[in-house]
Amino acid sequence: MKDNRNRIWVDRINSLLEEMNKTKKELAEGIGTSPSTISSWLSPEIQQEPKIIGFNAAAQFLGVSMDYLFGAEECKTPTDNEIYKMTGLSEKAIANLKTIKKAASTGSAEREKKIAICNYLLGTMEQSTFLEDLYDYLFGEFLFENDNGNFTEGAERIISKSPSGKESKALVFSSVFSHAYLSMVYRDLSLMKDAADKLLEAREEVDYAVWKNSEEAKALDEEFRELLYNGDKGASNE
Repeated sequence: MKDNRNRIWVDRINSLLEEMNKTKKELAEGIGTSPSTISSWLSPEIQQEPKIIGFNAAAQFLGVSMDYLFGAEECKTPTDNEIYKMTGLSEKAIANLKTIKKAASTGSAEREKKIAICNYLLGTMEQSTFLEDLYDYLFGEFLFENDNGNFTEGAERIISKSPSGKESKALVFSSVFSHAYLSMVYRDLSLMKDAADKLLEAREEVDYAVWKNSEEAKALDEEFRELLYNGDKGASNE
């Protein structure tokens, strides 16, 4: 019995055919083989695997490298692979940014805004915990330790006391912790809005390409860092 593991090339060929709106029959015609051969390659249960020449032909037809088909590269093109290695951005993220940039260059105000906010968020991420807090709100997993010392995703029993000293028991679920991070996201947005307002005011009468290298811009950037630092410090003291 053949091993069905490590067949990432099957998923990638199928995905590429779907993206290109091509059929298995068209792939067969494009690389000079029969539709039944392609079906045997891409069947859920391995019936036949391509030889190197077959993989190479399929890669050329699909416009990707063999390394991409085998999962050695994360992106279809060498350029995108270099971007991935340098930034960690996924292939889809890179493709979306390219699409947005291309549309923005044609005068799309909506796409210009997307590029501007991407630059602003990435440009200020070292002065704010916004991206980390957003991640914890959207994807955070919160584990609770039980009496046996094991960690689970369930709920934790807490005891609250009223001013009179009366105790009441309740369960706290992980969603509560997730929403706690939402308040931090709101805080970060408020601080970033204050800093953005200062930047907009400074740009009203000065060309930004010149202004961004001025002493005034550097001073505002330093003020922005201090504002966010004090905001984070105040939140931690609470």
